[in-house]
Amino acid sequence: MLPAVQVMEELDIWYYLAGSLASSVHGIQQMAQDIDLVIDLAGQAPATLRRVLKQSYVLDEEAIQKAKEQHTSFSLVHLDTLMKVDIIIPASDAFHTQMRQFVAAHTLDECYPPLYIASALEMILFKLHRSHCSEQSCTNGLHDDAEWNDILGMLKVQGPDLDLALLQWWAKTLGITHLWQRVLLDTGLRAA
Repeated sequence: MLPAVQVMEELDIWYYLAGSLASSVHGIQQMAQDIDLVIDLAGQAPATLRRVLKQSYVLDEEAIQKAKEQHTSFSLVHLDTLMKVDIIIPASDAFHTQMRQFVAAHTLDECYPPLYIASALEMILFKLHRSHCSEQSCTNGLHDDAEWNDILGMLKVQGPDLDLALLQWWAKTLGITHLWQRVLLDTGLRAA
């Protein structure tokens, strides 16, 4: 991930790490199968980004342009390690705009400079929303326990430091209050 991060810094592209890496920083450690890197390409030319990333990664040039236009993601594969890096270009909505203020630098390894990581607040809400979407589309009644356990882990580790009122407000705004109430019960942060 470091070459991608260095490219973002060289091109002055705002970025932060999210996904299982961020969940591990804020909760219970887990193995990352890929790296999720959220970036803001506003005002940036995808051609410059493609040219610089090609030095270290295999990439699909059309996927980068499509991701920028549709606020989705595209994947890179690091040439030396074959590690996959998913580059996420979020929408410029109220949620993503507000969550930027909570991004903070964390030292993951003393040998490297600190990296910007998504907040526990953002990761909890993101995973609750993804759980909600999964529940809506699931017809067999099965749910992703790994996702739910990530949420529980972050709440148990970060609980005293989290702004629960803000989490509750965003859960209501995102239409996931029912899951927020359930996760509070599961973590013991709210009595039944």
